[in-house]
Amino acid sequence: MPTARHGFPTREAAAALYAKVSGRDLQGLKFFRMLATLRLAVVFEQLYRRSETAGTDDPGFAELDDLARGLLRFGMDVANGRHV
Repeated sequence: MPTARHGFPTREAAAALYAKVSGRDLQGLKFFRMLATLRLAVVFEQLYRRSETAGTDDPGFAELDDLARGLLRFGMDVANGRHV
């Protein structure tokens, strides 16, 4: 969700509105954010490794390793409460 752009609610405000409208408890949201981040990082890492072994000449694949590692760091930040 592009919440950093002008006109969009913050992540906290969007989550609060969703909880209010849906009546759902979002206490487990942190777990699901961490899980989604981990799963996406694994997919990017698999694509990077496949490109290394298959020898693709697409330079975009070379960036996937750094992207996967960044996602893992972000997931750890979420786990440690640095991102809501």
